[in-house]
Amino acid sequence: MRDMTPRVSPTLAVLALAFLLRALSAGPSEGYAAQTPASPAAAETPLAAATRFARAFEKQDFAVVRGLFTPDAMVSRVALSRAGEPRFYRFSAKEWLDDAERNHVYLKDVRLEVLDSSTESLDEGAVVSMRYRFSGRAGNRSFVSEGIDTYSLIRVEGAWRVLLYFYIERIEFS
Repeated sequence: MRDMTPRVSPTLAVLALAFLLRALSAGPSEGYAAQTPASPAAAETPLAAATRFARAFEKQDFAVVRGLFTPDAMVSRVALSRAGEPRFYRFSAKEWLDDAERNHVYLKDVRLEVLDSSTESLDEGAVVSMRYRFSGRAGNRSFVSEGIDTYSLIRVEGAWRVLLYFYIERIEFS
């Protein structure tokens, strides 16, 4: 009876081993790395993503803020006033960020305090609310903004991204 055991040529075995070693030494591809639990964005919680957004805004790091929005994200704002009716504004995230980049350069000595937060989440979606106090100087006037930021987040390629950013605030100048 003839031996039917498959035989691998030594040359083919060496080539296969070389290919495997090269693949292992190259590491995961960027697309794959972005989805593995070991990467920071994939392991990040909704609260951590919202906090990263708030801290980047405080530091005027608008590239980070821009990167946390989904391409079709929206921003809504309610401006409260002690002496009048609330005003409601709605923007695309791009419009809002373009405006923030133009106008926040005038803010100095800014400080963000997150007073408390809450998170409600599903597997692929979450809502994070943060009560805050944001203070600093605008020109030669000091300001304090107290409000609530609410982030509606969804998972995009394994990372939390802001689909809707809603904030309600009252700003007082002195």
